[in-house]
Amino acid sequence: MSELQAIPEDTGIRGKALCQFKDRSLLLYCAGEFQLICLDDKHVINRFVLPIANWKKIASKFRLTERLIHAEARWAYPINEHIAFIFYADSLWRVNAQSGEYSKENVSVKGKPLSFTEIKGLKSFDDAYVIGDYWNNSHRDLVRIYRMSVHDNDWEVAYTFPPAAVRHIHAIVPDSLHDCLYILTGDEDEESGIWIAYNNFSRVEPLYLGKQSYRSCQLFRYNKDILYLTDAPSEENYLFCIRNSTVIQEQRLRGSCIYGMIQGNKGFFSTTCEPAAHAHNQLEYWLTNKPGSGIQDVSIDVFAILDGKVHPVKSFVHDRLPLRLFQYATATFANSMCDEVYFTPMCVKEYDQHIFRIVGEKEDNE
Repeated sequence: MSELQAIPEDTGIRGKALCQFKDRSLLLYCAGEFQLICLDDKHVINRFVLPIANWKKIASKFRLTERLIHAEARWAYPINEHIAFIFYADSLWRVNAQSGEYSKENVSVKGKPLSFTEIKGLKSFDDAYVIGDYWNNSHRDLVRIYRMSVHDNDWEVAYTFPPAAVRHIHAIVPDSLHDCLYILTGDEDEESGIWIAYNNFSRVEPLYLGKQSYRSCQLFRYNKDILYLTDAPSEENYLFCIRNSTVIQEQRLRGSCIYGMIQGNKGFFSTTCEPAAHAHNQLEYWLTNKPGSGIQDVSIDVFAILDGKVHPVKSFVHDRLPLRLFQYATATFANSMCDEVYFTPMCVKEYDQHIFRIVGEKEDNE
């Protein structure tokens, strides 16, 4: 039976792939250092560091202690030539990866935001960059979305969720077909939802709200449908389809889906091996390596959605270290200005921080 397949290839490059520029150079993080790599011959174009406390700099040289203090760069987003925004050391930086020059952005975003969004070409939104608060927020304080015009250097508050409305922002996704933004929030049932924003955030309202089945970090448009993947450690996770205002449960996932990248009508994603959201005590909270009830086992999947359906790419196995203390097992994706897909398995056996490329899609006729 013929079936589409996406083929992974280990590039031989080690580190965490962050972003790819138009000239195909790849920016990665490795042991406290950033490297810009020429992918044609894999030579290092430039190496640079960003400010970090000396003890963290030392700890970052060793993978186990780096994981323990969660020192890796969160993500990078390319914006022009070799200029990228990088979230690292609890701060947002604007960096020229070719020269190593950097400046710190003056934005009061809380925590370590999961994603960074560029708004471009929407009729009722100014072209801008947006980022949302993502921290523990145990007291359920107000949560903000920040915006900076592409023509300016000043960040402003674009929208504020009132106290107890949501815990934090998972993602902000533009939809050019409906001229809107989708705001994905979590984490408890009443806080989990898909919100819709119109006209430069002048109107924000819930589209779906109040269930773990609406808790998502990844959403994209597939033709006239909307596909999203759930991020629920304690309930089964699925690919859902919103069609004609009806939410349809499609395919079950091995675990929660936090990371991915979208290319038009298709997307590439990973599942995550993570513990239950709640623990009986602090010892269990930090030391458990048992997956939550919504996670099938200790493996993670990298998969593609190529035709509205899930297609496996590659699976990896968690290394069984405590999940919160030494980080969840997952795979992250490099934001790209090209059509190529690079991903990095994290906290897994044998392939931790091996950078893979998806070399293409083909029909499997076997």
